[in-house]
Amino acid sequence: MSHTYSGLKNLAATCYINSLLQQLFFIDSFSSQILSVNASKIEDKENIVYELQNIFAHLRFSESPVFATYSFCNKFILDGQPIDPRVQTDVD
Repeated sequence: MSHTYSGLKNLAATCYINSLLQQLFFIDSFSSQILSVNASKIEDKENIVYELQNIFAHLRFSESPVFATYSFCNKFILDGQPIDPRVQTDVD
């Protein structure tokens, strides 16, 4: 049985972060380590590792064609602000 790939939904201008997340997912050692984290041990659900685990689990195991990264964007804080999906920027 072959696996059908899933992707990440562009929330408006999130293609830059989606491309980075997909590249990290395809680094097998990285995504395997993220997926091996015991979610019940993560007390802080604001933890970005928890968000990465949700994204990677979807990309690896879901049969749904897309996953929306709203929660990741809300919880990934850079310069004191979450990612605004409406603002185009570079992945740097």
